[in-house]
Amino acid sequence: NYAYCGPGVYSKIFSAEPEYKFGFCIVKDYLSDNDKAAYASDFLKNENVSSAVTASALARSVGNSVDKLISVAVLFIFFAAVLCSVVIYTITGINIDEREREIANIKVLGFSDNETMIYVSRESIFSCVVGLAAGLVGGIFLHRVLLSMISVDNVTYSETILWWSYFATAFVVCASALASFLRVAAKIKKISMAETIKSDER
Repeated sequence: NYAYCGPGVYSKIFSAEPEYKFGFCIVKDYLSDNDKAAYASDFLKNENVSSAVTASALARSVGNSVDKLISVAVLFIFFAAVLCSVVIYTITGINIDEREREIANIKVLGFSDNETMIYVSRESIFSCVVGLAAGLVGGIFLHRVLLSMISVDNVTYSETILWWSYFATAFVVCASALASFLRVAAKIKKISMAETIKSDER
């Protein structure tokens, strides 16, 4: 957003003398933050100076903003995991309610509870895998869009996504799905083979 040039180049391009609005000062490394802040405050005593800030104070301000963004991101991830778990549990639960007689017949044929669970949950597992793959790919583009929206002139954010983020995403989705499947497994165990088969087909 900025181009730096000397006063001679500026005068040649704009046919006017440059007007100085900002000043940058380099202080010694051994100065403490308090000394730097006091040094910046001394500039405010000049009536021509409207504000003065140190690089360390600006870095802390940006750091606090980033920490708040991380907190919001963690909150979004938590609720996304809860939503994933609820959706999978609801879909699988409806699937079980509509196929009670079929599940009872499968259990009569000698299928174990785990085998029955896998048989009933195949559609949900497939949907979970497809959704995860689509989310990982779509998340890359959504990540870029969000960063372009929150970036400002003085602060920009890297668009680099760390490699372990993909594994963390897959872990959260799989953990949420597993939690749902465990609750559904308990529902399958409660299905009475004799009562379900004897009941009238809906």
